Amino acid sequence: MSSPHPDSSQPIQGYSRTLSGTTMNYPSPLPDTQSALLCRASDGNSAISWASAPVLVEPGQKEIALIWLAGLGCNLGEKRFTLSVNGRELLVFTTSSADEWTVAGKDNSRLV
Repeated sequence: MSSPHPDSSQPIQGYSRTLSGTTMNYPSPLPDTQSALLCRASDGNSAISWASAPVLVEPGQKEIALIWLAGLGCNLGEKRFTLSVNGRELLVFTTSSADEWTVAGKDNSRLV
């Protein structure tokens, strides 16, 4: 069986298309991308949803990596967001002014 990800150590495009949420025009370093999904830290009801490129897990494969562009505004202090995959809460992260951070989640997941 051929895989679109022959080297499982290579990241998979974590964003393929928008499923729901507010979008806005936003300059991007990626030439084919000039819009962004927008989720505000307001009343807790703002949400965005997107699909990744197809993820094929090979027998014996222990991990996958998805990669996408993201930005966090932290002018309101630390605000809580939840990242879910296929409707299942995976991890909770907050906005942060730190240059780098890692958040651990369920099933050995990490947001870096």
